[in-house]
Amino acid sequence: MRQTRNFQRAAIAATIGLAVSFAPPALAATGTTSDALRSAVSAQNITAHLQALQDVANNNGGNRAAGTSGYEASARYIEGRLTAAGYTPVRQPFTYKQYATLGATMERVSPTSNTYAYGEDFLDMDYSGEGDVTAAVAAVEPGQRRPG
Repeated sequence: MRQTRNFQRAAIAATIGLAVSFAPPALAATGTTSDALRSAVSAQNITAHLQALQDVANNNGGNRAAGTSGYEASARYIEGRLTAAGYTPVRQPFTYKQYATLGATMERVSPTSNTYAYGEDFLDMDYSGEGDVTAAVAAVEPGQRRPG
């Protein structure tokens, strides 16, 4: 009984496979061509749009990230191009987590005190956690491994 079911399943699978392999390829509707699309999408046009978006970044502090004026200017540029092409663009709002350094300080308190300037003497990593770190300094010899 089990062998019969397996044979039936194999026969059905083979029939479906043959039917699909003999099906004609999907064709575009008669009279449809991609000539306009192919002439519009050229290296020259792509480069022009990339340059326009780079100009937006340059005019907005080098940034087009979400939530910035560069993002808004980029969206307006793209909406304008889509509208000019006959589309009706619609913005879809969404939420996201954004990392921004609002301030950072670093200070050495011993053996002599020194304050370090953010952006000149140190930087944080994107999506760094926040908090304070205070610890005793321990001398480590070159090549010394952590105990334990």
